[in-house]
Amino acid sequence: MGHKQKIKIRCKWEKTEMLKAINSVLEKRLSMRAASHVYNVPTSTLLAWCKRARARNIKLSDIKRGYFQNVFTEQQENQLKQYVKEMKLSLYKMNSIQLRRIAFQFAEMNNIPHKFNKESGLAGYHWYSNFIKRQRLQEIEAADPLNDISPPSSGESYKTKTFPELLADLQKVYKFPANRIYNMNATVLISVPNMTTKIVCESDKHELQSEYITMVNCCNAAGDFVPPLMIYPASKTDPEFMKGCPQGTEIVCHPSGSLQSEIFHPTWFNHFVDHAKPSKRKPVLLLLNGNALCAKNLDFIEKIREVNVHILNIPKKIVHPLEVNFIPAMKNHYACEQNKWVRKTGLIINLNNIGKIIKRAYDKSAISSNAIDAFQASGIYPVNKEILIRTACLSKSSTSTTDNSDYTAGPLNDEDQNSDLTIRDPDDFSFFDDLINEENSNTSGSNVTVDGTNMPLEPIFIDCKEEFNETEPKRRKNIK
Repeated sequence: MGHKQKIKIRCKWEKTEMLKAINSVLEKRLSMRAASHVYNVPTSTLLAWCKRARARNIKLSDIKRGYFQNVFTEQQENQLKQYVKEMKLSLYKMNSIQLRRIAFQFAEMNNIPHKFNKESGLAGYHWYSNFIKRQRLQEIEAADPLNDISPPSSGESYKTKTFPELLADLQKVYKFPANRIYNMNATVLISVPNMTTKIVCESDKHELQSEYITMVNCCNAAGDFVPPLMIYPASKTDPEFMKGCPQGTEIVCHPSGSLQSEIFHPTWFNHFVDHAKPSKRKPVLLLLNGNALCAKNLDFIEKIREVNVHILNIPKKIVHPLEVNFIPAMKNHYACEQNKWVRKTGLIINLNNIGKIIKRAYDKSAISSNAIDAFQASGIYPVNKEILIRTACLSKSSTSTTDNSDYTAGPLNDEDQNSDLTIRDPDDFSFFDDLINEENSNTSGSNVTVDGTNMPLEPIFIDCKEEFNETEPKRRKNIK
């Protein structure tokens, strides 16, 4: 018959009983062995905690069971839990990687000793799984911000509101006027004109390589534009880059020429705060792009609390105000100005002279009427839930392989479920006419009436051939 090993019972004592035993020993009411027997705690463990208690005062939260200690206290983990809830209320989906990154940032900001990986800047996956269990949270997954999530079977019950509901609630509580509702979006501009057949260098041997410049734009519902921030594909800034740029433009350089987390905050956000000037009495609502992963940053969350800025993520299925009029007009004006520059000067467009071209296109596009009409047409200001919901339903059946959406919106009613919805071009905004015509049949031309306001819904497109006296060369079709 084999030897039976005795199974030891470890860490089965309660923290409150251990604290009572420590106090009784320190006050000399009971001996060490008597306190261990009365409060049902191990004698060796009680001896160790009594030595610590004689050196400093011990609270209930300081008492830990077992050898391994948690990195954060209960209060600190509650703060992390609150960060997750705030991002969820702003319709920002947070996965395990982003939560582990926020935990690492939280430990570094508060000088908390930890053993997280400093090279990757992430907390461990075991910490993440234990944090989910301790806080009784659901496994963090990509949720659908357009549909309500049913409460989980176990743990904490919650319900995610839709974007129209959150926007209406924020407007009801804070009553944002038109000049305190902003929309931010980034546009990529190409240095090489895309409307000409071919542009070659002076040697006529190599085709000119294009350079990508990211332009971060922002405007409010009153028609005021924040000066843009332009990201040049260079390693360091050059004073020549500022020549001819729009007034108040801030230029940042990055080798990729794209928007990065360290550029979004603090560079662009501080630039935005300087012009928007939010305060406690006059808070600001900032509507960000659905792909703005830069916002999932602990420093950014602390900053928006400090400066009284409320953020809300616009889902991919909702039309962004800047995408209605400004961005289409900006791209068309920019293409026309590129062709003008090449034909008149004969010079190659580079980072030193592209600011002049961007300024001419920006001055023609950044007008108040484009911003005001875009906010009204998208249903954001004034808040129109019918427009917001219907525009989301128009794109719910999209099956394009280039769409990286992690969620799909369900039908609102039986009629929508049986209707055939087709994929629409993201640059085609003519569906606004069909959307509003269902409610108001008194329309004329491209102007429609919504809530008693007459406004154009189609973006401005410019025929560049009308601006030039020269005729464009005709391209031959390949005949097989």
